[in-house]
Amino acid sequence: MPIVVIFEISYMVTLAVVLPAGKVNKIGGIVNVIGSSIAREADNVFYTLAGPEISVATTKAYSTQLIATYALAIQFAKVRGQITEEQYTGYIEELQTIPDKISKIIADKERIQWFAAKQANAKDAFFVG
Repeated sequence: MPIVVIFEISYMVTLAVVLPAGKVNKIGGIVNVIGSSIAREADNVFYTLAGPEISVATTKAYSTQLIATYALAIQFAKVRGQITEEQYTGYIEELQTIPDKISKIIADKERIQWFAAKQANAKDAFFVG
C-alpha cells in the first residue's frame, strides 16, 4: 500500500506521512518561528525565518512557505528521478532570481500608483497576508 504524503498549509506548514495503518508519523515541518509547536513536534524542521508575525499570518511568511514548499518539491522530484540534474539546476537558478524580480516590481512606482488608483474605490478586496 502506498505511503500518502500530506502538506498541511496554513500560516505554518507541516509535512506528515500517513502510514497504511492510519498512524501519522510527522517527519518534518516548514515553520517561520523557532520553538513553535510544529517545530517542537517535528523530527526535521525547515525554518523560513521570515521575521515576526504579530497575531496574524504575514505575506512574507506565506511567500517564504510557498518557496520552501517549492524547493522541497524540486528536491523530492530529483531524489525520485522525476527530473534531471539539468532541470533541477534550472529550477534552483530560477528561484534565485526572485529577489531581483521583486525589486524590479517595487521600483516601478508608476505602475504601482496606477494599480492603486484603480483599486482605491473598490467596494471589496481580498489580500493575502
